[in-house]
Amino acid sequence: MAETPPAHPQTAEDLRLVVEHALAKTRGAGDSEAIASDQSLRGTLVEQPAADTTLPPMRTEELPLVAVHPTRSTDASVNAAANESEWLVRSLLGQGGMGQVYSGEQRSIGRGVAVKVATGEREARAALLREARITGRLEHPNIVPVHVLGVDEGGVPVMVMKR
Repeated sequence: MAETPPAHPQTAEDLRLVVEHALAKTRGAGDSEAIASDQSLRGTLVEQPAADTTLPPMRTEELPLVAVHPTRSTDASVNAAANESEWLVRSLLGQGGMGQVYSGEQRSIGRGVAVKVATGEREARAALLREARITGRLEHPNIVPVHVLGVDEGGVPVMVMKR
């Protein structure tokens, strides 16, 4: 070990010394895994393998009904299904360029949810589908969990997520 790192690093050089010291201690501990030399780590970005971000096509006809505007439908069977829907939509929380977000409730367990509905044409609908499918695969404290991806009475994509 060349130099002892400072107790409270304040400069880039101080941080470099802390990292070099930690690496030297790890090597000295007899770590069986090979550790790259300090020189090979400096200024080098290691590319991670690309995650499979391609999503297969999705048929919205196969998604569950999330009744958002049951009174707008003239079809009695749709209104009946809306009354039986698992998700009850209450009031508009906000809207943006791609859609509207409503406050709602999951009836079976009484939990509050947010319901996002695409309001634009094809591009907004495709974007909401993609957002729901990708976000639904992620798990992190700063990412809102997606509970379900469905469609409203008109076949428009709807994402139900944590409120």
